[in-house]
Amino acid sequence: MLCDDLDSDALEGLQEFQNKKNLAALVDQLNIDLKKRTEKKKRFREKLKLKLDSNLLIAVVIILLLIILSYLILYKKMTQG
Repeated sequence: MLCDDLDSDALEGLQEFQNKKNLAALVDQLNIDLKKRTEKKKRFREKLKLKLDSNLLIAVVIILLLIILSYLILYKKMTQG
């Protein structure tokens, strides 16, 4: 375990920790803080995702079809007349 620098630093830090009784409480607090931060980032990423509503999608398709049909009808009348 001491081969890795991160592991050796962690072990050294634990050995230098003065109040061993509060170690469990400190670990619990760190876990709670970590969970809060990851949840905040997760919620932020969820907000960034584009949420498509089926009604909105249908409305956009219908509007686009109406625009295309209007263009074709007007183009056909202009070429005939």
